[in-house]
Amino acid sequence: MQENNLNNFSVQDKKEYIQNRAYRKKSKNYLKRYLISLFFVLTFVAGWFIGLNNNDKNYSFIKKETPEDNKYSEVFNYDKLHNKFNEIIAILNNKYISTSEINYEKMLDGAVSGMVSALDDPYTLYFDEELTKSFEEGMSGTFSGIGAEVGIKDNLITIVSPLPDTPAKKSGILSGDVILKIDGEETYNMSLDHAVSKIRGEKGTDVNLTIYRDGEEIEIIVTRDIINIESVTFEKKEDIGIINLISFNDKTISAFNEIVENIKNDPEINKIILDLRGNPGGYLQTSIDIASFWIENGIIVTEKGKEDFRNVHTAFGNPVLKDYPTVVLINQGSASASEIVAGALKDHKKAVLVGKQTFGKGSVQEYTYLNDNITSLKITVAKWFTPSGINIDEEGISPDFEIDYTLEDFNSDIDPQLNKAIDILNSENIFDYKE
Repeated sequence: MQENNLNNFSVQDKKEYIQNRAYRKKSKNYLKRYLISLFFVLTFVAGWFIGLNNNDKNYSFIKKETPEDNKYSEVFNYDKLHNKFNEIIAILNNKYISTSEINYEKMLDGAVSGMVSALDDPYTLYFDEELTKSFEEGMSGTFSGIGAEVGIKDNLITIVSPLPDTPAKKSGILSGDVILKIDGEETYNMSLDHAVSKIRGEKGTDVNLTIYRDGEEIEIIVTRDIINIESVTFEKKEDIGIINLISFNDKTISAFNEIVENIKNDPEINKIILDLRGNPGGYLQTSIDIASFWIENGIIVTEKGKEDFRNVHTAFGNPVLKDYPTVVLINQGSASASEIVAGALKDHKKAVLVGKQTFGKGSVQEYTYLNDNITSLKITVAKWFTPSGINIDEEGISPDFEIDYTLEDFNSDIDPQLNKAIDILNSENIFDYKE
């Protein structure tokens, strides 16, 4: 099987291809693999002791502290872990060839990162000082990068969506592209936020992405720029108002309200297309507000967390668009808050969904600083479920009418998904439409 002739491969085939490629690369030198394994054993054990380090001249890296009333005492054997960790540190100090180059702070960061990544949750992450700064920069809404939402899909670093009018979009990056390398560095086993930090950079600089798409590896060089994300746009097509919702941020509702007023004041508009394609999500509350323009009362989304925690989010009773026949466009780049809106409108029979299965990112993360105030933790604390009980994180949202939108369609200025939406809206009853 040739690496560059992988047409029609499944996601599992892609995973095996990438994993085998990484394995062959690693298996060139047995001793190197042995040392790497030893290091990861070391860093995993070290991770249990975050906050307990005492980096003195005698390399007593972990200070043994066992709280008198520790509710985790049944989970952790502090004596055993403390002894094993310091035993490994002692061996390294005695035998490692470059003892003077050991960076204990870096080892501790690696240990904690390894411990958290062992949860196998791509959205629960430890951020060192550099990654903490990068994450907060992205949350500010303006940053320098390529303008693409990146996520984990089937354990692969994947483009969720290139945002409109950004370097990523202009360079030809597509939803579903798998990133194999960033500037030559393999992404296999790379954390999501480490990948994001490597893709971002100063305006005017280039990043070289090795992309896996349709059985081929593609090299795409993207020049970074300042990214300002427009929240929502609107256009009118005969009697249809087309709302293109690009993201769910703090500017979305004010812009959306203006569009709704335009629709209400235009007697020609009597149908709506809500385009959520390529929308990577955003704020939970914004998604609830948007869905409430169609849904008068009832559940929008339910958060289910640890043990019996459950938080039900309901519509707030201002459904000014409820009488407009509506079609929602979705695709592989529709994620998170987009899936909440699409799922709620579908379950409440307020809209028909057209396009492709959504991304399937339906978990809630909590962001918290650690005690040093320069490192942080992002933790999955709950998952989202649609009103009918669909687990968005595992299943995504299925369209009522599955329609492809190919690269050939794009290059030919043809939008089959939009055309299908118009056909449905022009029928007598959108919910009785038959192909």
